[in-house]
Amino acid sequence: DIGLYRVNPKSITKEHMDCILDRSKKMVKRRSRYEVFALKNYTKKTYHNKLLNAKKSKSNMLKKGAKGVIIYDIKLDKQIKSSVSLIDKDEEFRLSDLGKLFTNKSFLLITALCVTFYAAVFPFLKYAPDFFFHKFGMSREASGDIASMLPYGTVIFTPLFGWFVDKKGKSATLMIYGSLLLVFVHLLFGLTSFNVYILMVLLGIAFSLVPAAMWPSVAKIVPEYRIGTAYGAMFSLQNLGLFAVPILAGTILDKVNPGITPVMIEAGAKLNYTPTILMFALFGIMGFIFALLLKRNDKTSGYGLELPSNQTVEQQEEITK
Repeated sequence: DIGLYRVNPKSITKEHMDCILDRSKKMVKRRSRYEVFALKNYTKKTYHNKLLNAKKSKSNMLKKGAKGVIIYDIKLDKQIKSSVSLIDKDEEFRLSDLGKLFTNKSFLLITALCVTFYAAVFPFLKYAPDFFFHKFGMSREASGDIASMLPYGTVIFTPLFGWFVDKKGKSATLMIYGSLLLVFVHLLFGLTSFNVYILMVLLGIAFSLVPAAMWPSVAKIVPEYRIGTAYGAMFSLQNLGLFAVPILAGTILDKVNPGITPVMIEAGAKLNYTPTILMFALFGIMGFIFALLLKRNDKTSGYGLELPSNQTVEQQEEITK
């Protein structure tokens, strides 16, 4: 068939034409013979003549074994009276889109999960070296090394969980498991002297589970033309939480350890981090609740969060039939 490529004449450059002709040559080498028409200068009248000639040429070439004809039309937009917009009016950004997002229950739940989950991880990492030093008696250097293990764990686990979400789905379930694991880790950190290395590995798994399932789920919850607004709103609220939670953690730490000065710490005094770590566990519990509510809401909203990333509810119904 004839391939008709429409290009806005205002944006066409010599580089574009060179690229077109270069690709045409490669296509000729790769897929037998194609005839390429680069229509640069013509009037409305001659356009139809050239198109007719192209069709005739195609007919003759097909008899000789050619695959087809490609026409690069770079002035078609000037030849048509009606303007064609690639963006539907309903897809244009409006401030009211924010209102529609925040009346979407599933979006509110996944945003709340995002804020509480990250509030239990990133601020903890900020205090982790000092926490390991005071509770587990580790050196400053060793404490910093252990706290830096988390990013390395996510490099390994996040792609694996992302692959699972793409192939098998179960995003809502994975968010529940990840949040529950986060609570378990913080409780062990705060109330026991369990092996810190094992706990950091478990924290890395939790930190991989939830994001790998959460961010792809947003694309199912909101329409495609609002996806940028949705991610922007989530990041804004997430960063607001990351701003406030470290201040809250520091305030709790100061209240629990009144009168302890850096000089006293150098002399051997230890800070009590238990209430601060339990605060992080509380954020994890809140995230766990939001994940449960999200999965429950998905059963009625029909977004298909438990389905593979590239599969919709309609496609699943077709398969089951």
